[in-house]
Amino acid sequence: MGLTTDSDSGELTATLNSTAHYILVATASDTNTASDTLQFTCRTGVSLGNRLSGTLYTSDSYSLQLDHATDVLFNLVQEGNYVPELTISLGSTTIYSGYASNNALLPLGAGIYTITITNSNRWYVTTYALDMIDAGQAAPLAASDNSSGTAAQGAAQVRRFQAKAGQIFQFTGSTSGTWRVYDAFGRQMTSSDLSSLPRSGDYTLVWDSSVASYGATTTTPYALSFTLTDPVLPLALDAPIALTFPASETATYSFDITQSGLYWLDQISGSVGSAKVVDARGVTVFDCSDFSHGMPGISLGAGSYTLVLGEQRYNSTITFQLKTLANATALAFDADVSSGAQTGAVAYQFDLDQASNFLLAHGDSPSATWTLIGPYARSYRQAISILTTPTRATPTWPR
Repeated sequence: MGLTTDSDSGELTATLNSTAHYILVATASDTNTASDTLQFTCRTGVSLGNRLSGTLYTSDSYSLQLDHATDVLFNLVQEGNYVPELTISLGSTTIYSGYASNNALLPLGAGIYTITITNSNRWYVTTYALDMIDAGQAAPLAASDNSSGTAAQGAAQVRRFQAKAGQIFQFTGSTSGTWRVYDAFGRQMTSSDLSSLPRSGDYTLVWDSSVASYGATTTTPYALSFTLTDPVLPLALDAPIALTFPASETATYSFDITQSGLYWLDQISGSVGSAKVVDARGVTVFDCSDFSHGMPGISLGAGSYTLVLGEQRYNSTITFQLKTLANATALAFDADVSSGAQTGAVAYQFDLDQASNFLLAHGDSPSATWTLIGPYARSYRQAISILTTPTRATPTWPR
C-alpha cells in the first residue's frame, strides 16, 4: 500500500493493491469542533489501456497513476442517451473539463489523476464506454506507409508521425469513420493548420469509426495513410505576386530561366527578411538577409531554380516580382526620364566608357528610391564613384 499527500489540498491518497478488510482511523486535532466531519471517497484504480464503462446515474470516479510523462487519449467509444462530461484533475487542479465526445489528447506528467465521468442529464440514466490510450507509445507511421485492419465500432487507431513546419498534410486513408490530427501540445489541428503545419516535430493521427450507441458491436475496416507536401509554388518572371507568409515564416517558389543574365527581386509593397535562390543541384547561388545597401542583383544562368523568401517581423503580407533586368530601357546621361504610372520597379540600363562619378537626381519624384546594380551584381543606394573598366550598369527606379 502506498500513501501520498497532495501539497495543495492536503488530500491523502492511498493505493490499495490487494482485496482485504481495511480499517480507517481518524484522530481529531485540538482545533476540531463539533461540526467537523470526515469525508472520504473510494475510487477504482485504472491503468492506461483500460476501458472505463458502466451505467451512469450521477457520476463515476477513477484514479489513474502515471509513473512517467506521456500523451493520453481519452476516446469515447460508446454513449447512451446523453454525452457524458469528463473531468481530469491532479490534486485540486483541474487539467481538463469538457464533453467526453471531444476525445481529448492530454500531455500528462507523472502523478495520480482523478478521472470523473458525469451524467450531463441528471434526470435520465445513461451508459458510457471510454478508452484511455497511451498515445505516447503509438506506432510510428511515415507518409509513404499504409496501415490497415479492422476496428470495433468507436475504437480508435492511433499513430505518430513527424513533419516539418509549413508542410501540407492530406489524409488519404479510409473515407469511413473520422480522423483528426493533434500537435505535440494536444491541440487538435484545424483545416487551416493542416494546410500549413504550424511547427516541426511530432504529430498524432487518430482515426475511429462513429461512436457506438446502445451496445452496438459492429466492426469497421480502416486504412491509414497520408501525404506531406512541401508547398512549392510556381513563379512567373516579371509578374507581381501577393504573398501572405505561412506560420513557417518562409515561402518557396520554383521558376525556370531561359536567358542568362541579371534578375532583381522587386519588393512592390512590404519587404522580406531574407531571400535565397537554389539551383537544380541544390547549390545556393544567391543568399541575402542584409538589404541596407539595397537588394543586390541576382546573376543566373539558364536552368531551373527555387526561390525561398523569409518573413520580416511585423511584415507578413507583401507583393513582389522577380524582374528581368536584361529588358531594361536604355538610359541616356543628362536627359530627363519619366516612367509614368507603374506597378513595381522601372529598370533602366546604361554603359560607362571610363571611371566616372554618377549622381541620380530624382527631379519631381523626391519620394522615389533607387538601387544601382553595378559590376558583379553589387547594389548601391547612394551617389557613388564607379571605378571600373568599361561595363554596363543597370539602375532600377521603383515607382
